[in-house]
Amino acid sequence: MATNNDWGSAYTRTYQQAAESAGIVVTEVIRLPEVDNNDLRTPLAKLRQAAPDAILTSINNADNINFVTRYRELGLSSAMLMHENFGDGVNTERISNDAASDFYFFEYADPTETFVSTYVDQHGEHPQIAADTAYDAVHVLAQALAVGGVSREGVRAGLQSVAEYHGASGLIDFTETNYPEDKKAVLRQVTTNSVINVE
Repeated sequence: MATNNDWGSAYTRTYQQAAESAGIVVTEVIRLPEVDNNDLRTPLAKLRQAAPDAILTSINNADNINFVTRYRELGLSSAMLMHENFGDGVNTERISNDAASDFYFFEYADPTETFVSTYVDQHGEHPQIAADTAYDAVHVLAQALAVGGVSREGVRAGLQSVAEYHGASGLIDFTETNYPEDKKAVLRQVTTNSVINVE
């Protein structure tokens, strides 16, 4: 199940390719008409009827909350793999651990401890999804502009000169090393008491 936009389409293609390479059959792709705040009753009723082994989603915040509520109301038992923004809902307690227990979601590796500590000191709460990468994007872009200037070619050259930038999300290097191309995603499981990393 995915939002019907470029973001949802990209994740759907990625999920389908991963499933096919693992020998998993994708029985149906459900595209939601809106970016968020969709009426999920009909799609979830279809899923209840189909009783798939697993459901993979790329949906947004309000839809994540509604999905969990309807999933429990309908007594669905399919294994759940949610997009990383689901974790944001759990981490900020908009989705309770009890409601989301045994759901899985992926995230990229945690931000550095220094970034989290500084963020909490300045904002009084833990950083939400993409705070570390957004912070790094601004700083890397500033570095690239300082090196290459504001033209299209200058920005490209400036970005390609970024080497071993140690940011809030970890190491960034756009030279031939091309890190973070291999930055790992982390699979997490929601339990009634916490969120745990799945090894």
